[in-house]
Amino acid sequence: MYVLLTQDVPDLGQKNSLANVKSGYFRNYLMPKGLAQQATTEMIDRMRNTIVAKREAVKMASSDASAHARALSGAVIHLSGKASEKGTLFKALLEQDVVDAIMEEYSIEVEPEQIVMAHIKKIGEHAIGVQLDGQVVEIKADVALEGE
Repeated sequence: MYVLLTQDVPDLGQKNSLANVKSGYFRNYLMPKGLAQQATTEMIDRMRNTIVAKREAVKMASSDASAHARALSGAVIHLSGKASEKGTLFKALLEQDVVDAIMEEYSIEVEPEQIVMAHIKKIGEHAIGVQLDGQVVEIKADVALEGE
């Protein structure tokens, strides 16, 4: 018999997944402890539709990430900040600054967690990695004095 797990059950499955168990195991253990409920055909169809929708979403996200990776490959973003006479920035540029620049210049949304870089503390050109679709795309950041 198929059951829908309402909690994680070791050696059986995770919450909100279907499991095929013997009826005695369900009646005597899973149901009394509130770990599962009997699956109906509606539940099974809903789960199947959810799985198909998730697969489609992953496929779409993967194709979007590939397109973004191609668009960003070798890209140059422009950043600026106040700096000393020696070219040292008064405030380091962080991942969020890079994310904002990519969005502004290329209209591509990335998360700060996808940026691979050391904090930028000097004026000049810096290499930055962006993790997209399982690969790291290298972009350049051209850091200039604010107002130039």
